[in-house]
Amino acid sequence: MNACLKAWPVPLARSVIDSHRSRLFCQTFGQGEDVVLVHGWGMHGGLLRDFAERLAQTYRVTIVDLPGHGRSPMLVDWSTESIANLLVATVSEKAHWIGWSLGATLVLFLSGVFPDRVRSIGMIAGNPRFSAGKNWPHAMERNVLRDFQRDLREDPELTLLRFLKLQTMEMENSRQVYSYLKDWLKDYPPHPDALAAGVDILLSADLRDRLRILLQPVLVLLGARDALVPVAVGESISRLNSSIEVNVLSKAGHIPFITHRDQCLTAVLAFLAKHGSSGHGA
Repeated sequence: MNACLKAWPVPLARSVIDSHRSRLFCQTFGQGEDVVLVHGWGMHGGLLRDFAERLAQTYRVTIVDLPGHGRSPMLVDWSTESIANLLVATVSEKAHWIGWSLGATLVLFLSGVFPDRVRSIGMIAGNPRFSAGKNWPHAMERNVLRDFQRDLREDPELTLLRFLKLQTMEMENSRQVYSYLKDWLKDYPPHPDALAAGVDILLSADLRDRLRILLQPVLVLLGARDALVPVAVGESISRLNSSIEVNVLSKAGHIPFITHRDQCLTAVLAFLAKHGSSGHGA
C-alpha cells in the first residue's frame, strides 16, 4: 500500500516526529510503470511537478517531499538509511528511481539497500561523491561544504539563498532562474535541521563503490554549465562502470529539468523506454 500523506498542513512541515510513524508527502500522476522523482537539497517535490506531469503521459509518476522539506514532517533520524526506508514505502511496486542532486545520492544509496525495488536509476546533476578528494577532483571543494555547515548554524535562510545562487551560476537567464527558485521556497521553507543533515550527507557520502557494482541500468544526466557538479565527472563515472549511460546537455546547468526541460525529458524518456519492463533492459 502506498505510504504517502495525501494532504499535509503547512505548519507540520516544521514539526519533528519519530521516523517509525512518519510518512512522506507525495503526489502521483498518470498510469503505467512506477517512476519516483526525488528532489535536491533545500527544495521540495513541487519543483519537479511540471516535469512529473509530462512523464506521466506515459508512466505513473510519484514526486515526494523529503523529511523537513515541503509538506513532509522533519525526522528525528535524518539518515540515508531512514530516508531509504521511507522512500521505498511511497510505491508498492518495483520502480524507476530518478534523483536530482542530493536526491541522486539518496536514490543511489537506496538501490544498494533495496535492489529488488529498483528497475533503473536516473541521476540528474548527481555525483556519487559530492565532496572533492585526491582521487575524485570533479566535485565540490570540501571547504565550501564546510562553510555551508558553519553558516547554516548562524543563518539558515541566507545560506540557502547563497546555495541557490551557486546552482544558477553560469546559466543563461540566471537572475530569472534564481528568482523562480526563491518563489518555490516561499510557502514551504525547509527545516534548518534537514538542511544541516543534507549537507552532512553531501560531505560524507561516497557511493563510488556502489555505482561500480550496480547491475541496474543507470542514466547520469549532466549539464555542461553546472557550477556544482563539474561535467568532467561524467568521464570518471564511465570509468567506474562502463555500462552507465552518461548524457551531457551542452547549455544546461544544475537544474536541467527546468531550464532545458524538453531536452531533459527526451533523454529520460528514451532511457525509461529502453529499460522498462517491455524494453531490452528489463
